[in-house]
Amino acid sequence: RRERRLHVASLLAFAVGCMYLVAVVLAAPLQRAKDILSDSLFQEGTASQNVVVVAIGEEELSKYGRISTWPRGRHATAIDQLAEAGARVIAYDMLFADEGPDDDELAAAMGRAANVVLAASGELRVSADADAITVYNDVALPAEPLFASAAVVASTSVETDGDGRVRRVPLEIADARGNVYPALSLAAFYLQFG
Repeated sequence: RRERRLHVASLLAFAVGCMYLVAVVLAAPLQRAKDILSDSLFQEGTASQNVVVVAIGEEELSKYGRISTWPRGRHATAIDQLAEAGARVIAYDMLFADEGPDDDELAAAMGRAANVVLAASGELRVSADADAITVYNDVALPAEPLFASAAVVASTSVETDGDGRVRRVPLEIADARGNVYPALSLAAFYLQFG
């Protein structure tokens, strides 16, 4: 009888242990605590005087219309003005995947500045291992004349967590052919400091 009770208790403990492991794997009970701790490390603070963000706001959209309809010459003017103002790196977080009529003008402005980082974006993720590079089936790249004139073409691909927040940015991504693209922020940092 004692041996039977011990056997039943062992089976019951094993079953409870298996259910606990399944719950931990499926529900990730500590993930929320980890996310809260991670979020607390990124509180707003005083911005660096060395970084300027030039943003497109509601006023510009009201005045000029949707960004996709803007002539590339407008972007060329912005790059010329930023270069003239002494910008050491211009990270353009906008994908110019389709060819436009003013591409030569924009490419020339990028060539004159010689410090423009252009955006690329991964399409249809194939694999993402925490210890390996994130691989996409394809990467949307800037149109050819712009690609050739950029100092660096870099990834703007991000993945959101279950709560919709971005907590991690891959340092680099690759396409299925093995071409590797650094993160936009990393490319800008590298271009700034060599």
